[in-house]
Amino acid sequence: QAEAEVRAAAATLRGHREAAAARAAAVTDAEAKVRDYGARAAAGQSVAAELSAARLDLLKARGALLEAAAEWDRTDARLRQATGALVRE
Repeated sequence: QAEAEVRAAAATLRGHREAAAARAAAVTDAEAKVRDYGARAAAGQSVAAELSAARLDLLKARGALLEAAAEWDRTDARLRQATGALVRE
């Protein structure tokens, strides 16, 4: 049973690591959109609504990244607990 727990925790950890990487990429994309709309606004284009929406999307993406990172950390703790490493720390 312990071996199954370790395998499950390791697989879950990989999944959360991939999810965090995807969320980080989403943050990068959202930051690029904010920069793009900011440059357009500075150039005099009327993009205030788009810029506000892009900023909101960036905040949401950052929140999702924080959630993914926290879940990754919790899963890492579960893996360390399943392997007994948490007790030794």
